[in-house]
Amino acid sequence: MKSIYIHIPFCNAICHYCDFPKRIATDELKEEYINYLIKEINLYKLDRLETIYLGGGTPSSLSPMLLQRLFS
Repeated sequence: MKSIYIHIPFCNAICHYCDFPKRIATDELKEEYINYLIKEINLYKLDRLETIYLGGGTPSSLSPMLLQRLFS
């Protein structure tokens, strides 16, 4: 199975018990992160992924537009 884990280090609020790398970010920083993430993903020969794992942070803190760009 071909799969990828993508860490989304952004949250809408910080839970102090959480040990994962995270931060509250502006929309501009989230967009910049996704742009760099897409560039990095394109460096790999990923023909077809069967599973995409998202973690973080809170992946749903990204806008639907940014998630769509990432998944395409």
